[in-house]
Amino acid sequence: MRCLSFTLFWILSILVLALPEAFAAQSKKPKVAAAPLPIYEAPMRVVVVRNSFPTCEPDCPQWISAEGEITSATPAAFRRVFKQIGSKNLPLVIRSPGGSINAAIEIGNMVRKRKMTVAVGFTLYRGCRPDEKDCKLPKEAKGIYAGSIAEYSAFCNSACPMILAAGTTRLASSVAYVGLHQPKTEWSREWLRWRETYRIVNGKKKILKRTIISRKTVKGKTTYGLDKGLRKKMGNYYKTMGVDLAILDEMMRAKYEDMYWLPDAGRDKLRLRTSVGSAAALGNVSGVKPAVSGIESCTIKGAQYVGEICKTEKARVAAAVVAKPIVPEMTVRLARLAESACGAKCPSWIVLDGRITAATPAQLEAFAKKLGRKHAVVVLNSPGGDVDAAIQLGRTIRTLGFDTAVGRSISVKGDQDKSEVFEAVYPGFGLCRGSCLMAYVGGKRRHIDSADSSQIQDPFAGVDVQNVGVQEMKMERHVNYMGADSDFILTFSRSPDAFKAGVPASRLLGDRIATDTLLDWKSSELAFQ
Repeated sequence: MRCLSFTLFWILSILVLALPEAFAAQSKKPKVAAAPLPIYEAPMRVVVVRNSFPTCEPDCPQWISAEGEITSATPAAFRRVFKQIGSKNLPLVIRSPGGSINAAIEIGNMVRKRKMTVAVGFTLYRGCRPDEKDCKLPKEAKGIYAGSIAEYSAFCNSACPMILAAGTTRLASSVAYVGLHQPKTEWSREWLRWRETYRIVNGKKKILKRTIISRKTVKGKTTYGLDKGLRKKMGNYYKTMGVDLAILDEMMRAKYEDMYWLPDAGRDKLRLRTSVGSAAALGNVSGVKPAVSGIESCTIKGAQYVGEICKTEKARVAAAVVAKPIVPEMTVRLARLAESACGAKCPSWIVLDGRITAATPAQLEAFAKKLGRKHAVVVLNSPGGDVDAAIQLGRTIRTLGFDTAVGRSISVKGDQDKSEVFEAVYPGFGLCRGSCLMAYVGGKRRHIDSADSSQIQDPFAGVDVQNVGVQEMKMERHVNYMGADSDFILTFSRSPDAFKAGVPASRLLGDRIATDTLLDWKSSELAFQ
């Protein structure tokens, strides 16, 4: 037997098929230095989150939060989290613009194996956020973040529905979006140069070793849509997950640059969702069960308590009901400064005093119409009230073109002419707490007393803990819509105790919540007339 050993160099040209990638048709915004990437640009972050409200102790709900673009590194992120939670069967709350189809399939297979619930939604964090590099979780948190679940305007686009399809229970409510479009396949040509060591044994070539010594990628091509191979691959996956294969045809409704939004009926017809339930309910404290059987449990205002906590909370709520003052519903009236020097030319303003209710926006609109003024300052003194009504009140104020300020209007002479109340205003005694902020930011100009830092207080005061995630999203969007910095709201969600006693004027001005300081209520510059 003759054995010959040779080392040869081969230069070959091969075609490499890049993994199909499907990205959401979202326009990319300029990146701001040191700021977290927008959700449609950032790679997916996968973490474990626990409901952050103390009312659900000791068994607060937990879930897996997955937000961002699905990349080739995302399956590994899921494996790390699955290792962290062990055998726990936590629901998955996902918000994603899409990404790699191959990675989505790999993740989907892991999710189905664990028989998980998947919901379209997102997490509102309290304290540390996973995208904040300078914020570290305390050791006792054991790698678990704190937050609540919201779903208003959440989205699951492109390759993301493949992960949604993997859930044994699949939730995508009518306030969340599910988007489909044609996938994109990127082809590239790669030149490889390798060294091969082989031996001839009985006249036949036997390769002993092959080492790549260089590679060079040259320009390839990009195709859109479903070729035969990709259609078969995705079809087999969706069939395994129990989704109607008509979803492949639905994908072709929109080009890669566009998006086809699946209506509720379409989600049900394709079996892409199995329930019309809410993602927010997965983190709802009302679903908590006592940790130990036989221990006294009770439900108070939708929250579950156990043992001594139940007794203590019952007593606290009972005491609060007795001690809680009844705040009258908001009234609307006209006031004019009581100064003999200016007489009939004294500045006047609209007073909004009391608790905001669903009727308040219409009351102000009717009063303004009767008043017939193109400009006025609305002076608020309110402990808050209905969040949705406060948002509508803010929009009514903006539509009317009125300014806002915070102050307490006190009658000093009474109703003299049955049309106006002559009053004095004391800015330092005014209060805008809770949802009142939503009305305040509606002002075209928003005045604040520079000498007092207790006028604007905790915007979450009085908000039901069961709906805080949804309400926070609404408040954030409203503040942003009014031209103020929505991070002001996030400050309170991340640090619940921040500025509860009042926000300094400098902070209000810096976040564009207020536009200017109110140094002199008698100043003609305020144009109260």
